[in-house]
Amino acid sequence: MLRRLFALVVLLLGMLLPATASADATIYFEPRADGGWRISTPAEDYVAVPLGGGAVWIGSEREYNRSLVDAWATEHGFRADTAHPNTFYLKATKRAFLPSVTVDGVTTLVDASDGQVDVNWTLSKPIQVAMYLLDERTRKLYRPIAVDTQGSIHDETFRVPRAALRNRMMMFFFASKSEVAAVEVRSLAHEAYSILADAQRTAPSAKDRRQMAALRRLDPSIAKQ
Repeated sequence: MLRRLFALVVLLLGMLLPATASADATIYFEPRADGGWRISTPAEDYVAVPLGGGAVWIGSEREYNRSLVDAWATEHGFRADTAHPNTFYLKATKRAFLPSVTVDGVTTLVDASDGQVDVNWTLSKPIQVAMYLLDERTRKLYRPIAVDTQGSIHDETFRVPRAALRNRMMMFFFASKSEVAAVEVRSLAHEAYSILADAQRTAPSAKDRRQMAALRRLDPSIAKQ
């Protein structure tokens, strides 16, 4: 029995995992004392460990050893190895790796007025991948309210309270009941702001400037970067 269970999501067929998952499958998210997360799936238990800079290591509990994880990450400079079963996220390239597919170009857009969040990405091949947001401060799990998939291109829409847009988040990707990857973001507001800030190098619109100001109000830490 898991101790201090903060988040439980019942995964019914078609609700969270691809159709290969059993209808009565459940996944548990439990925070760890080291700042990571334990993820219990029908296939196996996993450990998700943020390594800084957005990088996240994911592996089974029997694989997990923090000193070895840190050594591996340092040795590889967070460079992704698609043959390696674990997952790393590179801030510069916005990628996450699962054993059977690569999630690439993860982009976050935020409507500061109502908390609507759109997360877009492409897949290395068109297979079913589910994505969820986990608020690391409140331990609340967010499911998408709308999903738009066109081949390898995914767009998932979430409704997040405006106050939560400043919280550190984990983005979890599931390709099956036994494949999971994760990326950690400083905040959804910060991710959206970074995209608009890059656009400013060219010709920012008045709308973009207003949106950036609204995101700074939502997440005051943005102004300190």
